[in-house]
Amino acid sequence: MNRTFHRGLAALGAAGIAATVLGTTGTAQADTTFTNPANGHTSTYAAVGGYVTWADARDVAAATPASAGCTNHLAVLTSEAEKSFVDDTLGLQGGYWLGGVRDRSAEGAPFTWVTGEAFDYTNWDAGEPNDYLGSEDYVQLAAGNRWNDIYDSYQPGYVLETECVPLQRAVVTGVTPASGSRSGGTSVTITGEHFTGAKQVTFGGVAATSYAVVSDTEITATTPAYSGAVSKKGRTVQLRVQTKGSNVKSKAARFTYIADAAARR
Repeated sequence: MNRTFHRGLAALGAAGIAATVLGTTGTAQADTTFTNPANGHTSTYAAVGGYVTWADARDVAAATPASAGCTNHLAVLTSEAEKSFVDDTLGLQGGYWLGGVRDRSAEGAPFTWVTGEAFDYTNWDAGEPNDYLGSEDYVQLAAGNRWNDIYDSYQPGYVLETECVPLQRAVVTGVTPASGSRSGGTSVTITGEHFTGAKQVTFGGVAATSYAVVSDTEITATTPAYSGAVSKKGRTVQLRVQTKGSNVKSKAARFTYIADAAARR
């Protein structure tokens, strides 16, 4: 579809657009969350205003800081449920960029999403996509929040999606050896699951002297010293693995500190 070419930010580079779009002009309007049943990811959406090209909107969105486990990108709408959620949440009147694009370098290439997800669900307006003049490779919201293909021109803004991958709870299933000297320095192998990105290993609440994540199911660590009282039977403490970007700790495994004399026998 032929559209008016907007020049509102023609003189600005990506940095200027970032300052304009994400500054006083930009407005984050979404404060509720959509959960994608296909992968369990959760997303929030914001309509960011300020005339911007698709390519610059893509770059600014991707560079927008996000919390651990989350990424920012142009909105990717892969189902009717997600599309309706964005419509209801943002109440846009069209014109905003979405994350759909066609790679013109490959002849006959279909539209794809910036995240690489399949472009199976579509919501094209009547007669779209029509690839007007053979140069319309980008997806925008049209009237009635249907989709339109258009060339990379300046549009009123873009829909920013903040997508988060749920953090998996680290679970410890075993530790070998399961006991060692109260003076610390025991090398142990911890087994379990969801260890990737672990940020801390503790024995009785005290951080391990050192640790290394070998795989998602294995960690090697060196025990710290235990400063409390140790009976003849030893002192058993909880072993925990804390995952990256989360305060959720693993189900407790147990490690037993024993008196140095007993440890030498």
